[in-house]
Amino acid sequence: MDNLELSIAVGQLAEFYFQKKSLCCSQAVLVATNQIFGGNLSDETAARLGSGFCGGIGSSGCVCGALSGLIMALGLLAGDLEKSTSQKNAIRKSAQKLQNQFTERYGSVCCRTLIKPFQNEKSKRKAFCQGITGGGAEMLTNSLLNLKPNLASTGQNNIGKFPIL
Repeated sequence: MDNLELSIAVGQLAEFYFQKKSLCCSQAVLVATNQIFGGNLSDETAARLGSGFCGGIGSSGCVCGALSGLIMALGLLAGDLEKSTSQKNAIRKSAQKLQNQFTERYGSVCCRTLIKPFQNEKSKRKAFCQGITGGGAEMLTNSLLNLKPNLASTGQNNIGKFPIL
């Protein structure tokens, strides 16, 4: 499995958790990436950590929960506790790049703006959010593999544990 296939599989797993396990976007991204890349959180802890970001931070419609989940997972899997300025800058640059990619791909980082076209169509809104969840997880995977190439082997070893993929 190459890195492109791995990123697609991680996106599919995040979408599965969103659709079939009723996790919100931030939870689905965080749980899926934590599982695949060995983030050492239990599924319950990862879901709880992401729970406040659903619906654009507490359903306020602000920053999209999927994007919040991406950034939390980035910190979990690639963040560093060292005082190194270069490492802090690398993770911050990656977070900024993810936000820029997200904006470029979806047109906004604001949940309220993103779902406005589907305001009165719950099933279409859910399908759209599911797509953002999966697409965001794919973007995150690419970013993680650029920052920490050794995560590719971890992901490839773990992806087979999920028969839905």
